Formats: sequence, structure tokens, C-alpha cells
Amino acid sequence: LNVDWKELRSAAEKRLEAKEAILSMRGDDPRPILILRDCDGCANKEGDLLKFSLQDERVIIGTAWFNCIRLGHEVMEPNHPLSALFTGSIPPHVLVATWDAKRIIPIPRCTRKDLWRNMSVVLKKDYRKNPDKAVRGLLEILSSFDAIDDREEALRVQLETKERRGKKSRAEKLKKQLAELEEDRQELIEKEKKLRDLQFRKPPEKREKEV
Repeated sequence: LNVDWKELRSAAEKRLEAKEAILSMRGDDPRPILILRDCDGCANKEGDLLKFSLQDERVIIGTAWFNCIRLGHEVMEPNHPLSALFTGSIPPHVLVATWDAKRIIPIPRCTRKDLWRNMSVVLKKDYRKNPDKAVRGLLEILSSFDAIDDREEALRVQLETKERRGKKSRAEKLKKQLAELEEDRQELIEKEKKLRDLQFRKPPEKREKEV
């Protein structure tokens, strides 16, 4: 599990309003946006909390439905084109926004619970299917994949031993069990594909006309 971060530098020359800043970054990616502002050192509790939250499996799975953008600490400079996104007494390290930037949610304190809750709010605006239900299903599938991998490894060790000892009958049974495991894996892959497709509320081709 990894987050597909894009490092971005705005081409704008002047300071943009928050909505304009979001729209300037989205490009032709039809997904909602998740923005991470890197901290300058962040050797503090807030930085540790953010790092911990971004390692949460539920959060990592959810980022696949976002256009994930990582910004450097320079966005805090008052005249930076994107600085309007990071105002207030506690400038957020993370923001999430709908594709059209009509809903922008800064997340000043990024506990795992707060981060996922706000990610879910935005996902429900841009997608038809429930992200909470999908994530629960995907976590179960990940556990099932792990179980299959462990079982497969054990069977292959047994198969190697039986073949080395000339136990052909037992070896054939083990090969059959391995084939059945592969069928189970393929079924899980299909289930995973369905769960990952949350379905856009507004198809990308229609959105392009609004740009």
C-alpha cells in the first residue's frame, strides 16, 4: 500500500483565492483533491501525528480515489500563489476538496479518525458509492490475500518435499489445492476491482465541458 503523491508547483504568478488555487492544480484529473503540505522539520507532536495518520491502511486505500498533491513548505510564504489554502492560527497540513472546489475542507489536526472522516465527506460528494463500505470490503480482501499467500507458501514447501521423495499421488493433490487457491485469488481480484470503482457522480467527459 502506497500513496501516489504528485509534487506540484503552481504556474500562477499571483496569489490565488482558495478555490482558484484548487482549480489551478487539478489539471485533467477527474478525481477530488487531497493536498499535503510538507512541514519544515516538524519535529513535534503534530508532525508525528500526521505521519502516523498517513500510514493508516484505511487512509492509504482511500487516497487512490483522490488526486494526491504534495506541496513544499514554501507555500506558507504570504505571496505564494497557493498560500490562501494555508491560513489561520493553525495552518492545515492536509486539505481535501471536491473536484469542482465547491467544498474545501482544511484538516488542522490530522488524527486518523479526522483525516478519514473528512476524506469520506468529500468522496461522497464526487462518487456514487459509499467509500466507508468499500474500504471495509477492501480491508477484508487484503486480509484474504495475505491468508492465501501464507497458505500457498506452505503448500509449495510441502509439494517440493513430496516431489523430492517421489510421492506422486500426494504431490498431485497439493497441485490441485494450489490451483484452487489461484482460483480464489482471481475471485478476490474481481471483487477488489468492483469495490475500487466508486463511480463518479458526474462522468469525466461531462466535467471536461465545465472546465
